[in-house]
Amino acid sequence: MRINKYIASRSQYSRRQADDIIKSGRVSINGSVLSDLSYRVSDGDNVFIDDKPLDQQSYDFVYYVLNKPRGYECSAHAEESVLDLVPSNPPVSYVGRLDKMSEGLLVLTNDGDLAYKMTHPKFFKEKEYEVTVDRNLREDQLKL
Repeated sequence: MRINKYIASRSQYSRRQADDIIKSGRVSINGSVLSDLSYRVSDGDNVFIDDKPLDQQSYDFVYYVLNKPRGYECSAHAEESVLDLVPSNPPVSYVGRLDKMSEGLLVLTNDGDLAYKMTHPKFFKEKEYEVTVDRNLREDQLKL
């Protein structure tokens, strides 16, 4: 299993967050600092984050169901981010996205496995959107 998936399955970190902590030199395997993002974990490997064994990392998954207001973006670097609407510790990611001027249900979590199962096409999760417009549209303007 790739190292980022291994870390995500055993910690509060998402795969992307795992990549970031690997790049920052915080991950070591069998006593050596890891820099190879494609490393595959083998049975018997001792994985450490910040000099603590991965199996001793303590974490809890958190789940937020948020009614995203208009004007907030699904981006960590936005002026008004949906991440500003929930506690910053532990860090979470949004599952799916809504446009800035959209409002509606949005899930935020640090459970990378749940986020993957909710968003990857192979799991066939139905998503439904209701759109309201400010004028009547002609038939030729509606393209599916």
